[in-house]
Amino acid sequence: MYLGQKGIYSFHSLELKKANEKELSEILAACEKVESRVWCASENFYDYIKKQTALFYAKAGNEVVAFALFDVTLKDKTLIVAANECMVIPEHQGQGLPNIFVSILISHIRFERRLKSLKRCYENVVFLSLTVNFKMMSAFRKFSFLAQSSSFAPCDEVHAIAKEYLKVEGLVTIDGHPFFAKGAFPDSLKAAPKVVVPGFVPKEFDITRGDGLVYVCKTDSFLLLGLVAWLVQYRADFKFNLDLKKRFNLNRRVAAKEVIYS
Repeated sequence: MYLGQKGIYSFHSLELKKANEKELSEILAACEKVESRVWCASENFYDYIKKQTALFYAKAGNEVVAFALFDVTLKDKTLIVAANECMVIPEHQGQGLPNIFVSILISHIRFERRLKSLKRCYENVVFLSLTVNFKMMSAFRKFSFLAQSSSFAPCDEVHAIAKEYLKVEGLVTIDGHPFFAKGAFPDSLKAAPKVVVPGFVPKEFDITRGDGLVYVCKTDSFLLLGLVAWLVQYRADFKFNLDLKKRFNLNRRVAAKEVIYS
């Protein structure tokens, strides 16, 4: 599905469990090529894809230059959104493409929440990501004040979600630092990052070992989520596909009638 445009980049999405085989195989082959440029994967790409819910990808002309994988699950009254992978080829890094992927997903969550109105089945949203990227870690920390709770100021629920995630992934943490995992991405980096290590990262953190930050944040402010998404899209000059906007407004009117008359 065509989502929108930012300069030379067009953004698209696929709901992985519903996509037709031909379309899926072509896009996955292009995304695997992107991954191979920047990452030494420890798991077969096609096996990994089967565990995900949604794929967002960006094209420059006809070439796929970036993609992001998300898995969305519902636990009790909490929607858990895991950002499991985001890759951008070197020539197109620094353009804010990962931020746009996340903002589009947030817009979708806002859309779904407004569409379902009183019928929605979750009250909170938790974002979860495991990253070895220092720039991403710093951004997470910088904007953590927007969340009720996060890895940088965790509540019991955030602690529990991180602990369960680490257990499922078979990872152990750096002593005294429950959100920093050892060897999360062994031998995966193609090249060491050329950035200063943030001061909040533990001294025991070893980039060559593939250590990473488990970032978890929780919010129940859907208005704030929408504001963050809008701000990212506005600053990036991202324009949503007008057909999607028209479809949203039509579906919203239909949903409102369903709520009133059901």
